[in-house]
Amino acid sequence: MASGLALSTARGEHIYVGSEIRDSLSLLDILNANQFEGHSLDPEDVEHMEETFYRGAPPEWLNFHISEQAKSDGTGTSFIKRDGYDTLRQQIQNKRKLPGISTVKLFHQPGCGGTTLAMQVLWDLRKTFRCAVLTGSTSDITNVATDVVHLFTAGSRRNQNTVLLLLNDEHNLENLQDSIMEKMAEQKIVTTMPVVIFLTCVRKDAVLQSDHVFLRKVLSDTEKQKFNEKKEELSRRDEVSPWLLGFVKDMLTKREMKVEENPVKDIMDKCEDNVKENMSPSDEDTPESHIIALFKEWPEDNNSSPDLMLLIRKINHSYEGTYAKYLRSRYLCPLFYLGKDEALSRIVPTSVSEFLLENEDATTEFINYMMNKDKMCNDLSVQKNLLAFEGVVRNCKLFATLGGKEIMVNANKRDSLWIQRQVSFYLGFTIRGLIAFGIQTKNIEQGPLKSCASCGGVMDSSWTATTPDSTTEHGILTYMLQSEAGQFKCSVSGLRWVCKKKVIFTYQFKSWEEHRQKLNLVHCKPGGPLMNIRVIVGELDEVHFPHWICIDGFPQVSDMFAVLHKGQSGHFLEEVSEVTSSHVRLFQPSFPTNGVMIADGFPVKAHCNVLIYQANRRQLTLHIYVIIRDPDRLQEVEQMEKARKSQMIQKPNPEKSLTTLDSFILTTDADAAEISLGNGTPNFFKVVIENADSDFKLTLGDGENHTVWTCEISKDEYRN
Repeated sequence: MASGLALSTARGEHIYVGSEIRDSLSLLDILNANQFEGHSLDPEDVEHMEETFYRGAPPEWLNFHISEQAKSDGTGTSFIKRDGYDTLRQQIQNKRKLPGISTVKLFHQPGCGGTTLAMQVLWDLRKTFRCAVLTGSTSDITNVATDVVHLFTAGSRRNQNTVLLLLNDEHNLENLQDSIMEKMAEQKIVTTMPVVIFLTCVRKDAVLQSDHVFLRKVLSDTEKQKFNEKKEELSRRDEVSPWLLGFVKDMLTKREMKVEENPVKDIMDKCEDNVKENMSPSDEDTPESHIIALFKEWPEDNNSSPDLMLLIRKINHSYEGTYAKYLRSRYLCPLFYLGKDEALSRIVPTSVSEFLLENEDATTEFINYMMNKDKMCNDLSVQKNLLAFEGVVRNCKLFATLGGKEIMVNANKRDSLWIQRQVSFYLGFTIRGLIAFGIQTKNIEQGPLKSCASCGGVMDSSWTATTPDSTTEHGILTYMLQSEAGQFKCSVSGLRWVCKKKVIFTYQFKSWEEHRQKLNLVHCKPGGPLMNIRVIVGELDEVHFPHWICIDGFPQVSDMFAVLHKGQSGHFLEEVSEVTSSHVRLFQPSFPTNGVMIADGFPVKAHCNVLIYQANRRQLTLHIYVIIRDPDRLQEVEQMEKARKSQMIQKPNPEKSLTTLDSFILTTDADAAEISLGNGTPNFFKVVIENADSDFKLTLGDGENHTVWTCEISKDEYRN
């Protein structure tokens, strides 16, 4: 059995390293995956450690080990989990999706156990992440970054794992993130996982943000119940130290004490209010005015300009001198984007009201989500007004080509800077200066796509076919799929997915009808099935949504496609970066309901099926449908004909795509045949043949009398 200091790997295994790694990381207190395992502890040392903690000393890792051991051997219960523990742990787990650096914040009132809660989360995740506490200062940015990267790669690069780093200071996080990215670029480290997740433990008397965990001094009813249960447990012991009972009693009583108001604070607050009332606000002091003044100098032609770097430096200097110390750790919302017009008319505002015009069902929470996640620029209703720029990501930095020069630009989401590539993006301004939004890999077209006849013949050998389980409840059919790590495709819907671990998810087909108004508003129409996907276990790293659009002969199509996302808070139309002859690729869809759309201006031809059902045997009656390959519509027809007890006659589908807006003409060479159109159903035909007793042919033609499909039905097929 291996011995030594253990570090977890991304594959859930452990590697054993020497003490020299721990000693070399002088600014980090590392929590090993096997901390204290196999160590025997002196009972007196255990009691002393517990007494010291319950008398008010800061927690140590040994306190959590003692509590864990007491639970395992039945002599006690584990550490009480405060409100916010589960949320905090889940927020950290959610950050393990894409390469990059992210932050989870824990706000707590002084003296209420915030540090203890943070360390408890680290202790419980020590076998999942490489956990550590920053013992040095965040101001020592270069050395901290070096230690973090060293811990991330410790053992070997193939055994990398995300670092979960606890900090008691949220200042300088932005610079620390930049420094870590620079170290990764210097060492040419390429990764597909997060390098580090910062868990910042911040003291605050009050917090407005609802998305962060906030630990208060006053216990909730749930917490009171937990401490009362702990008190009852202690009272059943033969010998209980008075300091332990005293700790529990304090937790249940002292936090209900009324807090005395600070008279000095009251006086200062009143003085501040009086000063503010007597101040006359000056428009010249607003950040917008500084940027507008510089913006007037912006070249009307992006290819010829004064020194844009000088303009950008002026804005940065204004921010650093006025706002940086107050807003260093906050997300800075864009003030406006750069549009397609000239001079000051190129300013595209980012007001919520403008977005609500296109998304009347969107909530303020949804708008904030779109802004913070850098998805606003991906919405087609916003995107149509913006000017796209091109550049390159190199050494974890973004360089834009402006005025014939390469200019380094800050990225709104730094996670977009891990992979070196050609990119396109939009530019906007925060009070800090020029920022790039919506960074996407630049599409490099490879010439004309394959002909339609080969669309369905593209090799799928890299995708493992999977048949879903299905259940019906209240008339709604739900499919369930599960897989281990790999690349898979659903045999029913054609949906494809990529995952790194086991996943279980369900999906249902939905109708586009309830979204018709939204489609008309953005000048799009359905391009694929609408699906409601809900992940139960694990996460989907990539999803490839099927579409039925024929893109034969069109070398550039990605800008004509979009994906509709629909959640409880509104619609979101996302641009796509890759379109194949059968699928649209997305990384981790944002909302449960997703469907491929195509712009109205695209000359739509679709891959269609011809379905033939025999509805009556005595007098041969055929129901023939010409429909696009929409699984929802195919399923609807199948259920309807099954209810009529019809039998399907399977025939090959049209080899070429069909113009979906066309009306088709069906003919037959059978004697005494009557062909009629279905009431209210487009491209539905009813064929009745009296005394049928021979083979016959069906032919489908378009509006110009061109044959688009034909088949022969034998006597044996309709009599068996």
